[in-house]
Amino acid sequence: MRMKKISIAAALALMLPFAGNAGASDYSLDELYGMALSKAERIRISEGDISIAERGVDKANAVIYPRVTASGGYVRYSGDRLSSTGAVIQPESSMNWSLKAEQSFSTSGREFIAMEIAKSLVDKSGRDLEAVKNNYLLNISGAYFDVLKARKNVENARSNLERLKKHRDAAVARLKAGEATKTDLLRAEAELSGAEADMLRADNGVRSGKAVLARLAGIDGEFGLREPDGGNSPDVSGGLDALRARAIAGRAEVRAAEIQKLATERQIEYVKGAYKPTVSLEAAYTGADQSPASSMLNRSSVYAGIRASWLIYDGGIRNADVAEITTKSRQIELVYDDLLKNIGIEVENAWLDLETNRGVLKSSGDRAAFARDNFAATTRKYELGLASSLDVIDANNLLSSAEKQEADAAYGVKLAEIRLKRATGSLLENSGAKLK
Repeated sequence: MRMKKISIAAALALMLPFAGNAGASDYSLDELYGMALSKAERIRISEGDISIAERGVDKANAVIYPRVTASGGYVRYSGDRLSSTGAVIQPESSMNWSLKAEQSFSTSGREFIAMEIAKSLVDKSGRDLEAVKNNYLLNISGAYFDVLKARKNVENARSNLERLKKHRDAAVARLKAGEATKTDLLRAEAELSGAEADMLRADNGVRSGKAVLARLAGIDGEFGLREPDGGNSPDVSGGLDALRARAIAGRAEVRAAEIQKLATERQIEYVKGAYKPTVSLEAAYTGADQSPASSMLNRSSVYAGIRASWLIYDGGIRNADVAEITTKSRQIELVYDDLLKNIGIEVENAWLDLETNRGVLKSSGDRAAFARDNFAATTRKYELGLASSLDVIDANNLLSSAEKQEADAAYGVKLAEIRLKRATGSLLENSGAKLK
């Protein structure tokens, strides 16, 4: 009965990771990138920031054009009124209207500076969007490889389960032949039960990872994943210094920070422009009508004028504004310098991570090969009575650990390559997902 329970549980565990996949779509990493870029809320938010910045250009542009105002009014007086001679004056009504155009501008050209600043912020928003997309693709990559590693863990757990089933069966046969003890069988049964639990945990890891990936990529329903192709490895020619230089030249965050620096410098000019005079032009047409009309009624008139104003004293507001934006400019310089240093560290860590994973992959491959040979030899010795059940279990644990390390290292190399591309600013252009 115990063996039947184990066989049924093992069969269910083996089928769990693949149940429901029939008819489901299998996605490559590039396909996941494309889906994420078209559906992710975080990216839509950043695209909205560009639209907001463009409206800022419209506002800055509107200041350059004159303001035109139309107004009109109609008044009706009820009741009779008496004149000084006692004559009755009939009820009166009056009507007036006007059309006025006015334009003010600073002699410092502040309006045009504001226009330049607004346009530069649109460019900055575009760079910020590119950075958001790069970070999002990196998150997608991490979730994608988490699922692949979890899926590989399921395969390794299945292999481990099959090996332990064979060992349990061998222990049963040797016990019946009087060549093994009951302890050997109990140990094999215990290891097999543990392998079943590992199988279920591995399957849950796949389900959990796929839920995270589906959320990031906007996938509805069941889906599968295709293994990554060879792809383009990141260019590491020139060593670490060359990678850092490429990162400074290619990272969207650097471009955004440079744009912010220039915009802040122009803002200093804009604020200082408040010290200069302001000139206003005005022209208007007015009309009026009365019933009954008076002899002094001016039915229409046109006028134009120009005036200049110069704020002499404002309690120190302008000085405070200049000091504030100057301080902000220094802060942005420090933020920019800090960003360059952080990118340098990020590139170095990504490069070292890649080199480490490549080394681990080679050694873990050798270890897995040795562990397979060791398990095969130990199993054969056990069948001949030259090794104990504990020897077989130790060899199997070594093989399971080596296979997991080998799979983790293989996917670790791929993810490390993607991280290095992200660090140097080339992930989006090499991903197959075009920047909008």
